[in-house]
Amino acid sequence: MQKMMVNDSLEFVMPEGFRLMDHEELVQAYELDYPCMWGMRDEERHVVLSVFWKVNNKLLAKLATPKLVADSRQNTLRRILKGREPHFDEKFTCEIAGQKAQGLRYGYVNKGNSYTCEYVVVMNGRACYTIDYYSRSDLAEANRPIYEEVLSSMTFVG
Repeated sequence: MQKMMVNDSLEFVMPEGFRLMDHEELVQAYELDYPCMWGMRDEERHVVLSVFWKVNNKLLAKLATPKLVADSRQNTLRRILKGREPHFDEKFTCEIAGQKAQGLRYGYVNKGNSYTCEYVVVMNGRACYTIDYYSRSDLAEANRPIYEEVLSSMTFVG
């Protein structure tokens, strides 16, 4: 396993079998060009794990909460996934790197393939991180421990 660092502050492990995604590949996968995104994928297991982040100004950092950002993300997904049979299954809270986080489990269909997905939003100071997980649904149960291993390895440094 290899240690990864995002935004010079979020550190975690990249499991065996994963490779880094370049910016163009992320743009294609997410259908958006955002400067602060990082991702890894395992083609054999059909899983993608990515991190988006934004460093907010002081006022916005005080107003934004993981729940508020997670709810906003769900509304965005409703719009983006329209026509892809989205289903939103479960909101949840958890802890990421010692911080309270808010997440959502959901799924959708794309080009005949069913996907099981989850995102988690966590704040660290003025930085807001959204951690995305996508797995082909027929492999989701087998891939889940890999995702959980990555989440449990996350720490904030610096």
